[in-house]
Amino acid sequence: MPSPVRQYTSNSPNFGEATLEGSLLLCLVPAAQSSPSESSPAPTISLPLTPDFTWQLAAQIPNPNPLLEFGSYYSVTAAVYYIENAPPMAPTVDTSVNVTPGSGGSLEYAGFQLLEVTGCALADVIDAIVFGYGGQTNYTSGVASAGNLVTSAADFILCFVTDPNFNTEFTAGSGYTLIPWGGALSVYGDNQYQQTFGPGSYPTAFGTGIDGVWVEIAIGFLPAAPTPPAVWTGGGPGFTPTYPPVKKQPQGLWGLEAKRADSIAADGTKQSVLERIDEVTTLKFPFVPSGDLANWKEFETYALSGALFAYRAIPDYPGAPEPGPMFQYPGDEAMPPGYSVAQLLSMDWKPHFESVGNFSLELKLRLVEDYLGS
Repeated sequence: MPSPVRQYTSNSPNFGEATLEGSLLLCLVPAAQSSPSESSPAPTISLPLTPDFTWQLAAQIPNPNPLLEFGSYYSVTAAVYYIENAPPMAPTVDTSVNVTPGSGGSLEYAGFQLLEVTGCALADVIDAIVFGYGGQTNYTSGVASAGNLVTSAADFILCFVTDPNFNTEFTAGSGYTLIPWGGALSVYGDNQYQQTFGPGSYPTAFGTGIDGVWVEIAIGFLPAAPTPPAVWTGGGPGFTPTYPPVKKQPQGLWGLEAKRADSIAADGTKQSVLERIDEVTTLKFPFVPSGDLANWKEFETYALSGALFAYRAIPDYPGAPEPGPMFQYPGDEAMPPGYSVAQLLSMDWKPHFESVGNFSLELKLRLVEDYLGS
């Protein structure tokens, strides 16, 4: 499936291009300080400031255990801020963040990364948050992890880690994709993400990369609500093409098509999540007189919106008595049986010229419900 991360930038005050309407915007802020005193508190991070936009705090976590290295005590803080269902943000709009060192401390670094994520819920987007912190003495290997994140849906999971040691080279954990920090901040932190396919308990560990004091924040962001199905709304016009479709499947015995999401994790494990199995059919009309095109266009204009219509397979025509038109839109449940409620899966209508006065076309239908009678 396509990546939900549309764009990101490291230590830049703005996005590289305008963000999309309804995106989830994230501001990830790492900060570290050194101090001669072990009791000096970790740095604090203020709410980001962006003109005409308001950020919310998802989590701000200091490591409460400074690490002694080279005669100084190092401490770090990580913070994640977000704007859900954000209006478009122009690339000329700048964001700023203020970081204050703890008493007696001196900032080693401070910066931020901006991310735009699509496909997330428009309200109450945070599903779950976990965090972890620790420390590894200089030049010893370690792995950052916030434990397992338990989600209630097919969340977008983001893990953000910061570590002030210059020897840091992070790698992604199993199933994750790395979003590296750029420029001067590249040695101070990294992010990893994965788009999950359902609720579960997900590990948050990075691969390698910890050799100093560190903090990790892992957050599950809920997916956007599915588009509600079209609603059957009553009677309407209809028409029957002059010539029937060919090689059609019998009504009530359409084909099957799975709506399934497959992914392969970094370790080669394949995950499959089945959303549904649709009954589908493709109607091929090799003979479409030019006189039918106006009726076809009116019907296709309606059906391409995703609205429902009635489809009746009329096997013996022209000349046979018709219980109703082949296509009636949106149809009416009071109609005599012998029809199927369907939805157009085709995304365009392009009649093909075959000869003078004759065209061909085809359309793919998804079955919503049969009203075939006994």
